[in-house]
Amino acid sequence: MALPRRTLLIVLGSIVALVLLVGLSIPLFLNADTFRTRIETALTTSLGRKVTLGKLDLSVLTGSLVAENATVSDDPAFGTQPFLQASKVKIGIEVFPLIFSREIHITGFR
Repeated sequence: MALPRRTLLIVLGSIVALVLLVGLSIPLFLNADTFRTRIETALTTSLGRKVTLGKLDLSVLTGSLVAENATVSDDPAFGTQPFLQASKVKIGIEVFPLIFSREIHITGFR
């Protein structure tokens, strides 16, 4: 009776380890920086202001893209300084559409 239970635990542990290994290796094969122009264009269109993002990194565990040196330009009538500047911005995304169909579904910003 103990042998089937032990075998089951080994199989379940192996499956969990495999899923974690695959999840942690996704950023090695998926360059998140290739989506920068798409995100910048969508944000520029929706805000009506020029948006620039720095380097993008994918974090699978948190389900987000991390953008460095993000800026949102101000309306030229008010000044030339950026309206918003941030050293890091976390962009919440849905991970499965990004991995399987290379579509970006943004869920939020932090």
